Amino acid sequence: MLEVVRMKDVVFKYPNGFSLFVKKFIVKDNEFVGIIGPNGSGKTTFLRLILGLLKPLRGEVRLFGKDVKKMRRKEIAKRITMVSQDFSPIYDFKVKDIVLTGRIPYKGIFATENEEDLKIMRESLKIVGLEGYEERRYWSLSGGERRRVLIAKALAQRTSVIVLDELTAHLDPKYMLEISDVLKKLVDGGKTVIAAFHNINVASRVCNRLVALKEGRIIASGEPKEIVREDILESLYGIKLRVLKERPPQVLF
Repeated sequence: MLEVVRMKDVVFKYPNGFSLFVKKFIVKDNEFVGIIGPNGSGKTTFLRLILGLLKPLRGEVRLFGKDVKKMRRKEIAKRITMVSQDFSPIYDFKVKDIVLTGRIPYKGIFATENEEDLKIMRESLKIVGLEGYEERRYWSLSGGERRRVLIAKALAQRTSVIVLDELTAHLDPKYMLEISDVLKKLVDGGKTVIAAFHNINVASRVCNRLVALKEGRIIASGEPKEIVREDILESLYGIKLRVLKERPPQVLF
């Protein structure tokens, strides 16, 4: 399988003293990798290093075999895109206008969309189950619908890799499952997804591999059944819990 992301001997430090160290992390084409860990464990930093938004002090981050530090932002944006729950536009844009921003790497910020862009925008909305929502206002949508718009924006960017930062956090169970099912469908369609998860049960349900991150270090990596174990999770979160022997395994806190 094609190697999509490689991190090796990566060291990153913030001025406040928090540091992240990754000895080795590899993602292959068409994987769904979930990053789990407590708040402050470095999940967002981990993802931003993959995207080249943060520069490591030492080590290498490679995207499709290329050193991210030597890639131009537009080149990266055609390969990998990030979806964050923190997207909060001040102006109440129409759904179509938000999704069309995914076309910027191919056109420029001020270029006018053409028929091909509009076609891609409509196709992207259809994939996430929002066909016909083009003229709706972003802030008129439910939380789950807004998250799906952001995924459609990423799809319009036409990258083979999508990175998500806790996109299912703070959603009702119904919307949480809807979003996770959309992500699973993308992987089934050939995308590679790397996502940070707040909810272990959701991550276990949709990912084919989990990476446990604690205090900026990877403490375990493997299939959900190998990671969702009481000993690993108690070490990760510092609390007693119970793992139900289901498929996929589920956690009771």
